[in-house]
Amino acid sequence: MTRKTIQCLSAVTLTLLFTGTYFALRAIPISECKFLHYEPLSTETAGEDELCNVAPVPFVDVVNAPFPVGIEVVSLTPTSDGEMELQFTLLDPAGDPILPHELAITHTRKIHLMLIDETLDSYHHLHPQPLGDSGDYRVRFTPRSSHYRFFAEFVPLRTRQISVADGSFELQPESIQAERDETPISFELEGIEQPLRANRDHKLKLKLTNEEADTPLPLEKTMDAYAHLVGFEDSLSGYAHMHPLTVDPEIGESAEMEFLFHPTRSGNFRIWVQIRSNGEDLFRPFDVQVL
Repeated sequence: MTRKTIQCLSAVTLTLLFTGTYFALRAIPISECKFLHYEPLSTETAGEDELCNVAPVPFVDVVNAPFPVGIEVVSLTPTSDGEMELQFTLLDPAGDPILPHELAITHTRKIHLMLIDETLDSYHHLHPQPLGDSGDYRVRFTPRSSHYRFFAEFVPLRTRQISVADGSFELQPESIQAERDETPISFELEGIEQPLRANRDHKLKLKLTNEEADTPLPLEKTMDAYAHLVGFEDSLSGYAHMHPLTVDPEIGESAEMEFLFHPTRSGNFRIWVQIRSNGEDLFRPFDVQVL
């Protein structure tokens, strides 16, 4: 066998080896599927379809591990019906606006904006809409507090990995609206009766019951699931966003769903349960201590 033949065979072997390694690595469920749990199905449908799993997502700490993105509040304006309209711009690492077509859809939306007040007593999960293709976004909400911290969660198509931009704003006290609670649904969250341990998976069970006898739960899907949990600790350094392990629960007069909670730090947490009933989003808080 000549030297030239040996060199050609070596080149072909190395090419096949690197090609196989590339596709093998592409098949591994790495961070965007497991830890970050978001990835478009293909480049052809990116931004229109999604692939999400229910692996436990550790606490997202934006204070100690900030993301290289930003958010700029453009305006915060009261509306005639007592709501507040928030307009903001998402910024990439270079400080340029992130445009709507540059974002993937994750859990049926392009942006998940979580507002939490400094006492953890008021929580909103919102889905801003783009203002054209300018990089500006707008959303309305009913304020229940005068000071909010917020976390904007989104996935740029370029990286296909979660990004979180955070900030805060203050409102005038006269803008605050009273909370309404008229639902017949009772909420129970099992698994938090005793202090939990940091850096471990904890299985939580949500039980929903219709207090109106012999009546099915008026439960609807929100973000393609029947419930979502978001946990905040009292320093508001970040959050843990949980999706149900039980994808299609049996819904009658009651329903049960399981979640995995993986706190990566100790502290006092408040877990907010979100469901949707009769066309409205409902929220309930539960407190838990993590050692």
